[in-house]
Amino acid sequence: MEAVYLKYFDLKADPFNLTPDPQYMYLSQSHREALARIQFGIEHKKGFIVLTGEVGSGKTTVIRTYLQNSPPNQKIALIVNTKVTSKNLLQNICRDFGIKADYDRLTKDGLLNLLYDFILQNSFYGINLVVIIDEAHDLGVAQLEEVRLLTNLETNTQKLLQVVLVGQPELWDLLNMPQLRALKQRIFIQYELRPLSFAETQHYIIHRLKQAGSSKENLFTPQAIQKIYHVTQGTPRLINVICSNALALAFSRNKKKIDADIIEEVVRDVVPTPVERPQPQVSEKQPDLVQNELPIPGIPRKKWKIGVFLFIFILLLIGINVFSFYIIKLLGLF
Repeated sequence: MEAVYLKYFDLKADPFNLTPDPQYMYLSQSHREALARIQFGIEHKKGFIVLTGEVGSGKTTVIRTYLQNSPPNQKIALIVNTKVTSKNLLQNICRDFGIKADYDRLTKDGLLNLLYDFILQNSFYGINLVVIIDEAHDLGVAQLEEVRLLTNLETNTQKLLQVVLVGQPELWDLLNMPQLRALKQRIFIQYELRPLSFAETQHYIIHRLKQAGSSKENLFTPQAIQKIYHVTQGTPRLINVICSNALALAFSRNKKKIDADIIEEVVRDVVPTPVERPQPQVSEKQPDLVQNELPIPGIPRKKWKIGVFLFIFILLLIGINVFSFYIIKLLGLF
C-alpha cells in the first residue's frame, strides 16, 4: 500500500517518517542555533554542553545532523540507553569508542583507567573525543558523576573529552541538585530548543515534501497548515504524525489536496485529548435550597416539608374550632 500511497502523491519516499533522518532536517532559527552551539563547543573543546527541548522538538535530529557532518579528527561515542548502572554506562562508552577489552572481568575502576588511557593516547595524536548522551534526563546522580570524572583530564587550555548532554527540560531539575553542583559549574554551553513558528511550520512541511520528491507546494492548503500549527504548536514530531495520517486519509478518499476538513478528522482520531472529569448534573426541576433551612436528621427533606404543612394545618383547624366555640357561647348569653 505504501508504494501506491507514494505514487498517488508523486513521492519517492515517506516525507513525514518519524525517524530522525538528517536528509529531512529542517533548520529553523532555533535548530540552526542549537547546531552551531554544539559545533562551537566541541570544536573549541569547551567540555560540557547541554541541549534541552520538549518531547518531539527535534533534539535527536540535531544530534544526528551533527554526527553526519562531524570533522574527520573526531571520535564520537553516542549513548542512547541511559537507564543503566554506572558500570554499564562506562562499558557502553568504551564499546562505542571501539575499545576492545574483556568487559566481564573489568571493574568500574578498571573501566575508568581504560578510558583515561584511551583519551590520553588519542589526545596525543590530535583526536578530539566526544561523548553524546541522548535521553540524559533518565540518568541518575551516580552516572552523571562518573561522566564528570571522565572530564578531569585536561590541559592548561582545553578539555581532553567533550560531553554533550541531550534531554528533556527535566534534565535541569537533575543538574540543579546539590550533589551535582561540581558538574553544573563545568557546563560551558547550554541551549533549549524552541518550537517552530507558524511560518516555519509551513516551510517545514513544504521542505519535507520537496525532499521526498514532491513538486507541489500547495499539497496542503493554507487553512490545513493553519490548523496543523494550531494543534501542534510547532512541535515537529506532532506535525509529522498529523501530516502522515492526513496523506493516508486523503489517499483513501481519492483526494489530491489536504484541506482543513481532513486535518480536523485526523486530529480527532490521532491527537489525544485530556480526559475531563464529568461534572454533576443538576436537574432543572430541583428547587433551590432555602438559606438556613436544615432538614431534620433521619427524615427525607420532602417528607419533612409535608409533615410541617400537616402540623400547621391541624393547628389552624384547632384554632378555628376554639374560636367558633367562644363565638357560639357569646351569642348564647345574649
